[in-house]
Amino acid sequence: MKSKKIWLANVSFMALIPTLFGCGAASSTVDIGVCLTNSSTTLNIKIGEEIKSTFSSLKVDVQAADNNVATQKSQITSFINMGVKMIVVAPVQIESITTELENARSKGIKVVVSKANKEGYDNYYDAVTISDEFLLGSNIALLAKHWAESKLANEDYDVVVCYNEDNDDGKKRSAGTGMIKEPYLKNYAGEYIDATGNKVSEDKKVDNPAYLPQAAVEGKYHYHLQSVNITSGLDYMAEIKTLYPKTGV
Repeated sequence: MKSKKIWLANVSFMALIPTLFGCGAASSTVDIGVCLTNSSTTLNIKIGEEIKSTFSSLKVDVQAADNNVATQKSQITSFINMGVKMIVVAPVQIESITTELENARSKGIKVVVSKANKEGYDNYYDAVTISDEFLLGSNIALLAKHWAESKLANEDYDVVVCYNEDNDDGKKRSAGTGMIKEPYLKNYAGEYIDATGNKVSEDKKVDNPAYLPQAAVEGKYHYHLQSVNITSGLDYMAEIKTLYPKTGV
């Protein structure tokens, strides 16, 4: 029988996991295995810290895949062999770990996946958090626009949108962040939309609150692909400043 799924949008893992896993006595081995995409981003670090804090009476093992699919597959398999009660995964690529997730569930292990924003993967987890990555990117653009207006008024600066093409989430989030240079609201497909996300004709297009005019100045906007050998956020920013010395946003 297909197990019941719990669908959430942009919420903390911590509000979800206790509904699947009771706070019983800790075992002599690992109770909860956590497989993170990497250990360099704030979100991943926070997920690991919060799970350990929430389940302080249990044995929690947090591992990071350093954005490597093969490493994550191996980590999940290792947790399965340990006989953990639950595996929490922030996937590098969910389509690449379905065999491991299915194997875990077949052994009665609860599987929680962060941001599985794809159709057709319901059978590979017991619970999932989902998010609109394009909207998330658009909100990042809005925050950047407000910061620039507050801190860089009357200054000459470049606008750099950092993007990645590792997976669909990254592509959508990057495209959303790129809305900082679009005067009117659009969706991921580039179609005009209203404030509720409904498609509209060009004559009814709506002003984009995240639009930063500086990004529309010729030569001031750069769409930069992250180098594959950059894993640290600080290293990435150093690379950007080297390539675009006048970067302001």
